[in-house]
Amino acid sequence: MTDVELIHKRLGLIEKYVRELEESADVGKVGRDTPHTLFVTAALQHAIQFAIDVASHVIAYEELGEPASNRGAFALISTRGWMDEPLREKMEKMAGFRNILVHEYIEVDYDKVRDVLENNLGDFREFTRQVRTKLAALA
Repeated sequence: MTDVELIHKRLGLIEKYVRELEESADVGKVGRDTPHTLFVTAALQHAIQFAIDVASHVIAYEELGEPASNRGAFALISTRGWMDEPLREKMEKMAGFRNILVHEYIEVDYDKVRDVLENNLGDFREFTRQVRTKLAALA
């Protein structure tokens, strides 16, 4: 598969997980119902990881070198017009949030998880939109 095909596949997976969260996540159960909390945190983790994967494939496609971090991957692709500055900042924060979810560097703050559910799922949709717009312009 080419990088472009992989980018499209990962974008579809982001949309799948965001759709699942929009349809099934219950903010009131996060942190109170263990199975539901595990579903929500895993779905968020996957959506963020697929966004990082998209950035990595864009970097390979554009031959941009190696970013210093997952956050750096979003910064790097934004310099080439794959996303605007406000979205870059949001996606960098998501990369940091992913590290908390995966590695539990600090105890997961379920208020933050609820906040992401209520206020940031649209950021994933905007990310997929901006990347798809750039891909279309390159075709």
